[in-house]
Amino acid sequence: MKRHLVFLFSAFMVFIYGLAVPVSAGPEFVLNAACSSQIAEAFQRELLERFMTDSGVKVKVHVFSSDVCLDRLRNGFSNLAGSTVPISQADRNTGMIEIPMCKDPMAVIVNPESGVTDLTLSQIRRIFSGSVTNWKDVGGNDLPVVRIIPAANTGACINFKQQVMGPFEISDDLIAGKTFTALTGVRSIPGSVSFIAGAIARKHKDITMLSVNGVSPGAGSYPFYQTFYMVLKGEPSPMMKEVIKYMLSDKARQHMVDRGMVPLLN
Repeated sequence: MKRHLVFLFSAFMVFIYGLAVPVSAGPEFVLNAACSSQIAEAFQRELLERFMTDSGVKVKVHVFSSDVCLDRLRNGFSNLAGSTVPISQADRNTGMIEIPMCKDPMAVIVNPESGVTDLTLSQIRRIFSGSVTNWKDVGGNDLPVVRIIPAANTGACINFKQQVMGPFEISDDLIAGKTFTALTGVRSIPGSVSFIAGAIARKHKDITMLSVNGVSPGAGSYPFYQTFYMVLKGEPSPMMKEVIKYMLSDKARQHMVDRGMVPLLN
């Protein structure tokens, strides 16, 4: 049986995010947003909180993996989803609409004790596939590699497999239920390595974001990016149109730029 990382903040997260409550059909509009762990942490929820302050609209944010966020939208528990994976054709056929908000570097992160700051794509694949088990084999310190992998249903894991691993399977030492939990593990465990949204990683100075073939995350030729999507279902209500308009605003775009993201909305 695989080991799972368990941290003290998990109970707090469950308390904050609450139980699944269907979207209110009453006269008061409530923006029930289901956001992926990466999007919530990357934006620090600030965009929706600013929208709430500026508009007076009540906003509730629930944080899950991307697939759970999309499932909540399908079943009416949320009226907005933030996902790091695109929707399926079947979802489009039911009236779901995805709006690409921005792209963000997919950062490979290591505990600084690994002693590496730059790897090739081949080395990254060998590390995450399990063929490299000690950092000295890729120019680092004599320290075992500890691979902390976000759960298979997370957008981070799905995107990493597609963009980075190609035909190679991922081998794990520890599994993180949420992507942000993987970052917490890398901060704490010598020799550990994982991957996460660059907008989250750059806020933490006690980890190392690796360059790939000499190119750092966020540079123009950096090879790995995730797209953050805003997803709706059906014809947007007048209030949902205001939400979309806010996400198109210069204020929202600047918020993305400040966090190292590349806005896609025009």
